[in-house]
Amino acid sequence: MTTLRAPLRDIAETSLLGRWRGRVPEQDVQFALRSGMSAPDVALLRAHSAGHFLLVVRCPKRVGMVFQGVLTPKGQGDKAKTSDVSGTLVTPDGRLLVSDYDLMSVWQGRGDGWTKIFCPGPTPQSAYWGTPEAERLMTALLPRMQSPFDHGCQDDYHSAKNPGVGATQRFAAFYNGTARYLPTGAALRAFYGEQRIAYPYDEDGRYTGPVR
Repeated sequence: MTTLRAPLRDIAETSLLGRWRGRVPEQDVQFALRSGMSAPDVALLRAHSAGHFLLVVRCPKRVGMVFQGVLTPKGQGDKAKTSDVSGTLVTPDGRLLVSDYDLMSVWQGRGDGWTKIFCPGPTPQSAYWGTPEAERLMTALLPRMQSPFDHGCQDDYHSAKNPGVGATQRFAAFYNGTARYLPTGAALRAFYGEQRIAYPYDEDGRYTGPVR
């Protein structure tokens, strides 16, 4: 008799998908499978964007999807990279973390266009997200997210240390009640152009915005 052995990750993912399908629409489950985000977080961000918001997020590592909502996401102070094999990271003090979502930019719909919500994020001295608009948005989202955002928008990180955009990095855009997968840095750049919002990176992904 042949014994069939499924990898533990496949078993865990199948179980996770079963739980998600009882809680969120199938479109959000399918988007989670592409993006690596938690399906409940996809559903939340998509639904919230129906209030005329645009949120652009760098996707976490797809292999870590089964740990979203289970492990704490990697934080701003955790400098080591998560594993390409597991999507996780063990810190020097023994914490097990999962690849996080990185906010790129947030926008509020005004008329037929978008107005930027400046969102530099909290600092070691303050939990304030930088502006009243950003604070209201994050107050509405973070307590309801399985893997909440930990730091401000990369586009608003006005520093020579801004990491820029990688050609093979993946992104998700949530706007007007929809979710859109952007599989490359080039797709991100094209999306910004399509939405007529400022893209602070050059053709090679290097940051070109203001530097403090």
